[in-house]
Amino acid sequence: MDSLAAKTLKKRDFQWIYALEPMVTACCRSIGLNAEQVEEAKAETFLAALKGAPKFQDRAAPSTWLWRIAYYQAVNILRRQVRDQGNVPLDESFYASSHVEPWQYLDRDETQATVQDAVSRLPRLWSTAIHRFYWEGKSTRQIAREMKVTDQAVRVYLFRGRRRLRDLLSETCAA
Repeated sequence: MDSLAAKTLKKRDFQWIYALEPMVTACCRSIGLNAEQVEEAKAETFLAALKGAPKFQDRAAPSTWLWRIAYYQAVNILRRQVRDQGNVPLDESFYASSHVEPWQYLDRDETQATVQDAVSRLPRLWSTAIHRFYWEGKSTRQIAREMKVTDQAVRVYLFRGRRRLRDLLSETCAA
């Protein structure tokens, strides 16, 4: 599909974008969007892809390019949701409107504390990159500038940090 997509992209035939709709849906679902948010993210993804298609460069497969667009659109929706909620009172009406039981928030807090503890046990460069990328939402380019390293080095820190974090969390969960 990718080689066909690359060829059709050059011809400005953008039907392949819509053929990857199940992949876009999977990307949005993996981030945790609900059904309504997934539809919004898909629409924004396809609009962004159509706008950016003429500028597409063959540095990545078209499906990878579309996945990243979908990922960033989904993250933007989540950020917007957090920003719009502001300081929401934690009362029963909030829980009823969000379709999440109060005990589930306790699980999230406990999980977040476990992950933050594991991140703090990583080597300093890895934990810094992971914290800035996931908690602060910065791009690898921004992190590289702040850490005074190359963009590739940040990607390596993220890769190695995620791999070690997976091991640490597996040990924690097994215990």
